[in-house]
Amino acid sequence: MNIATWVGSVTAVETDVLVVNLFQGVTDPGGATGAVDQALGGIIGAAVRAGDFRGTPGEIAWFYTQGAIAARRVLLVGLGKADRFGLAQVRQAAVAAARAARKARARSVATI
Repeated sequence: MNIATWVGSVTAVETDVLVVNLFQGVTDPGGATGAVDQALGGIIGAAVRAGDFRGTPGEIAWFYTQGAIAARRVLLVGLGKADRFGLAQVRQAAVAAARAARKARARSVATI
């Protein structure tokens, strides 16, 4: 396993899977997730507002970038409620992301 750090735009990372996250109850993604959402034409926010993604702990949703960003796919992972966020929720999100990436046979995974 190779682990590397990189500084730059999240939308410029060349990877099989780019993992971003969202707290439960957030309907307008911000930060890195918001940047990815904007680059993908608002598809993440649309899925959230439609109720297709609620941000519950460990929940996942896949988005295909179709070349809009450097990553092939985006994996959105739910973090649960912001006021209950802690180490257990970090672990749960990491496990959900790792399992999904493994199932998708990703050769590379990046996250913020």
